[in-house]
Amino acid sequence: MVKEDFYYDSADKLTKIHAVKWIPEIEVKGIIQIAHGMLEHIDRYDHFAKFMASQGIVVVGNDHLGHGSSLLTENDRGFFSQEDGNKTVIEDMRRLKEIMREEYKNLSYFMLGHSMGSFLVRQYISMYDDLDGVLIVGTGYQQYA
Repeated sequence: MVKEDFYYDSADKLTKIHAVKWIPEIEVKGIIQIAHGMLEHIDRYDHFAKFMASQGIVVVGNDHLGHGSSLLTENDRGFFSQEDGNKTVIEDMRRLKEIMREEYKNLSYFMLGHSMGSFLVRQYISMYDDLDGVLIVGTGYQQYA
């Protein structure tokens, strides 16, 4: 397994988004993109990503705006953006998917969202129809009477 860190431009036009991919050294079967939770960072998923890579799955994820190595200043911790924060983060997620698609054109592509990331993935799939599936973990819901 090879682990690569890289950066790409955020939709906020200010931030370089930190991303990591875990690449199997065996035949690649598919891709999972992780959307992490509030005040987390993508390297928190290192153990899971290494396991998935051992099974032939490329894993990729980014530190969302205001998180991990995508943090501009300490005062920005947990803060997305002045305008359209969720949309900006989702556009960053989509850009990461596009970057991965340039390298891996014909593989099944899934997103996994944990906690806050689960809400981002749910919003992503309401905006775009370009995934083969999603995994929603540690999410919430609105219970109706």
